[in-house]
Amino acid sequence: AKSRNCALPIFRRMRGLWKSWMFDRTEHLERNLERQIGFVRASESRISFIAPVSGLLLTGLGALTPNPKELTIAMTIVLAINILLLVAIFISCFQALFPRLDGAKPSLVFFGTIASLKVEQFGAEMGSISEDDLKEQIIYSTWANAKIASQKYFWMKLALSSLYLEFFALSIYLSQNIDRWFDA
Repeated sequence: AKSRNCALPIFRRMRGLWKSWMFDRTEHLERNLERQIGFVRASESRISFIAPVSGLLLTGLGALTPNPKELTIAMTIVLAINILLLVAIFISCFQALFPRLDGAKPSLVFFGTIASLKVEQFGAEMGSISEDDLKEQIIYSTWANAKIASQKYFWMKLALSSLYLEFFALSIYLSQNIDRWFDA
């Protein structure tokens, strides 16, 4: 009997936590939405590194490419691979920066919807929205941002993988041309 009495306060505290979680659910949903937006920001910060590095690689590749008459078949193949990888990187970066979300619906927590309303209309709609409707819109916005983050991460990983392959292909290209630079 004594062990049951010892466990009872724990269950009461757990029930109290459950009740407080239910009442703070909107806050919990908002934190989850903010976390999804953080994932979107993280992928964009990686893209802001990948794109300029790829641009520098493209510039370097152009500067180091010899006269077309001096290109061998092997150098041409490796050069083509380098160019294809750089194109893949740029396409992936573009896709990551501009994701598509089909079926997006208006939400008072989405900047596009807010910006499309006049100040008075936005104030009136925010003032009249019920707590349940607000939670529903936060849930939808969380889902939409998670989809966007997922798309951005997919394209960012593809761009990063292509960048690693580009470094490898560029090193092969440079090793084929090293004699030409030191002979001059």
